[in-house]
Amino acid sequence: MIDQNLQVAKTIGPDLVQKALVLGMDQVNYFGKLYREAIVELKKKHFEDRNQIPDFTHHMITITNNCLQFQQLAEEMRKHYWNLDGHVLAIPNYDSLLQTFQNLRNEAALYLLEEAFLDLDSHFQDLITTKWISSSIPIDTICVTLEDYFQDYIHLKGKNLEYIIFEAEDLVAKRYIIAMLQKKITFRTLEERRQAASKIVREVEQLRAFFVKIAPDVTTRVNSPLDAITALAEVLKSEDLDILSLDLHTLVDKFPDITEDHLSRLLILRGDISRSEIREKVTFVRQANTTRGKVPTQRSIFQQIP
Repeated sequence: MIDQNLQVAKTIGPDLVQKALVLGMDQVNYFGKLYREAIVELKKKHFEDRNQIPDFTHHMITITNNCLQFQQLAEEMRKHYWNLDGHVLAIPNYDSLLQTFQNLRNEAALYLLEEAFLDLDSHFQDLITTKWISSSIPIDTICVTLEDYFQDYIHLKGKNLEYIIFEAEDLVAKRYIIAMLQKKITFRTLEERRQAASKIVREVEQLRAFFVKIAPDVTTRVNSPLDAITALAEVLKSEDLDILSLDLHTLVDKFPDITEDHLSRLLILRGDISRSEIREKVTFVRQANTTRGKVPTQRSIFQQIP
């Protein structure tokens, strides 16, 4: 309909095209806000009782793809009817329209993952526990459950699939690191630490393989959040205090936004250092990092870890 109005306006003159373009974008932007209200209401209703809307996942996939299509249509409209000299005043309207549907796409995708991760909550809770030491059930179940959900997610189009994969990878890494730092277990011997660290590294590789398997055409991230888990495992398996200090410096150099509290909880997991020694080591590492002027250049997964 907007395209038809613009075609008619084009036969009259460029001034009318500009007015019709701005009016059309404002109306679609307004629709986007109403659309969001309806989607939020749908999400609330679903999570109150997940039996009420059995096709919730399919609805959200359609909504996510619709948002991408709105953005693509806006870009096509700009190519066909936009004259930068004559429509400079419409730039804020255009940017607002794109941002509305970009934000809505992001929200809808996160609602999809929220549903999946509700099913996974108890399995993440079982990571890095006494039961976890001798069992692969938690990580196997996480991978199988996510793979089941991604059988539907593969219907997401283009950038939407890439976005949800990267967000899922962030969430998995976040929940795994939280499990490592929750003080649910303490290792008492070097052998226990070695075995636990090796198991953590194997599970990280299992997670990497899973994400490649579900979307082999999606570009692998240069700095995967899963790298942070491997880095924590390196600190966990350090054999003596000198090597441990070096590994801590390496960890902080790679992730300058890791906090003193994160480092302290990681060292508590080792089980071989007193609390006073932990405070001393963490303070020294952070001060050395500050002295060298090392500041975070980009946000890492540790920004999301409480």
